[in-house]
Amino acid sequence: MADSAISTSDSATLVPSTFRFTPDATSSVMVPSTFSFSPDATLSAASVALSTFSFVPEPSSSSSPFDSSEATDAQTASIAPSTTIDLPSSVSVAGLSSASLTSTTLVNPSASVPTSSPALTPSVTIYTILPVTATLSSTTTSSPPTCIPATHNDSTWDDVPAISAAFAACGAGGTIVFPANRTWNILSQLTITNCFGCDWQIEGTLALSTNLTYWNGVKSAITVSKCGPGQIRSLTKKGIHFQGNGTPYWLAYNANSSYSRPVFFTMYTTTGFVVSNLNFADAPTAFISVNGNANNVTFNGINITASSPNATIAALIKNTDGFDIGPAVNVNVYNTYIQNQDDCVVWKAGANYSVVQNLTCVGSHGVSVGSLGQTVGRNDTVTNVLAHNLSMINNNKASGIKIYPGGPTHGTAYVANVTWDTVNVTGSYYAVQILSCYLNTPLATCQTEPSSAIMTDIFFKNFFGTLGTAASNAKTVLNNINGGYNGTTNLHFSNWTVKPYSGTATNLCNNITNLATSGLAPVPCTGVGTG
Repeated sequence: MADSAISTSDSATLVPSTFRFTPDATSSVMVPSTFSFSPDATLSAASVALSTFSFVPEPSSSSSPFDSSEATDAQTASIAPSTTIDLPSSVSVAGLSSASLTSTTLVNPSASVPTSSPALTPSVTIYTILPVTATLSSTTTSSPPTCIPATHNDSTWDDVPAISAAFAACGAGGTIVFPANRTWNILSQLTITNCFGCDWQIEGTLALSTNLTYWNGVKSAITVSKCGPGQIRSLTKKGIHFQGNGTPYWLAYNANSSYSRPVFFTMYTTTGFVVSNLNFADAPTAFISVNGNANNVTFNGINITASSPNATIAALIKNTDGFDIGPAVNVNVYNTYIQNQDDCVVWKAGANYSVVQNLTCVGSHGVSVGSLGQTVGRNDTVTNVLAHNLSMINNNKASGIKIYPGGPTHGTAYVANVTWDTVNVTGSYYAVQILSCYLNTPLATCQTEPSSAIMTDIFFKNFFGTLGTAASNAKTVLNNINGGYNGTTNLHFSNWTVKPYSGTATNLCNNITNLATSGLAPVPCTGVGTG
């Protein structure tokens, strides 16, 4: 048997890593054969499981040094020993007869093995090894590197190591491509910390595993942490790019409310990101969270759907917020569709200077502020935010603010310069709901431990549409407003034409500081706001 040198490819770094297999000029390669691994120093300490290797030769028609998309689609053989080696080392290709093979023969256990054994000529065949737990350093090149993470396309295999390797290799100014018609299975937390000027292009699917035991208590499944600038996008906006496989999580939570589900996708302390044209489906709980004082993050053209064709399961979907924003500055969401249960978009504590525009929200809890004031000793703030041009379809409210009561077990809140403008209310329960005793605290507690939250310069402009439907035509309360007993609630309503599906419109009002000048009239306050 001939040992054959393997050196790193001189093309741009690829994930899975690329090696050149240079056969001996005077010897035949016998099968089974032993190939010697001689990668560069960056791989010398890496361990690779042999059971995951596949040798893929370069297509002969390729004009480039290595065509990764063709090669990874043309796997021809796998090595299946049960051991792990440290590189550099050697690997025996088992499972074939001892006939000789030329360097251009595909290694395929199911194929006929040539009987002839011509001498090898000095030629080079490029192979890729799937997958690896480390990646090669990029060689000098005139353009940024491009990485394609390996995938097993198997829900029992974790593709997180290969994805992490791709970002390690190409995250600094390169492009990480997830091609269409492939699935990368997320069996463990994926945390990306090395995307600086990177372009993350997703046409395939990142699918969350359904290992309920592993994910119980994990805060976030996929996190982009302390990175930026960068972009995350689809060029085609086809298919599901992030699949949360939510059904078993929804069932588990309904069976046991202490089960702690992970947020699907988090951007933590990121700066200067643009996220566009992506489709998210069936998150275990909240879909997207932007926090950790993230700054200057824009979402555009996002589709979010939490649903089930099974009516029983659909009724169990809970807490699937579309976007949770805060603490963060300059986070904007444009041209987005969200069908979920719970908040469509919610500004949480620390949200400042944020615009949400051109949204459709279906079956949600509206575009909201809160909940705020839960933590003892803390003054939660939301300031300078705008929701503009919203289509709110069958929501329990179109807009709202949620604040906990006061007292020794809670904090307080400050909400200022918040505007909802141009809101189409279709089939919703309330156009506006303001709660200062959040989570159904008994009215007596709201009075003995009243909220001291300040809500000022809160604007509701240009609301139109119809509350309720033919099936729920009793929805005649346009706005349910409960200001804090010890707080300030200054609200401003203008250009309202919202009407109930049938019946006479009314408002529920409590502790509105500027009621006489708020613009709620001529619709009367016929009762006390609740919640």
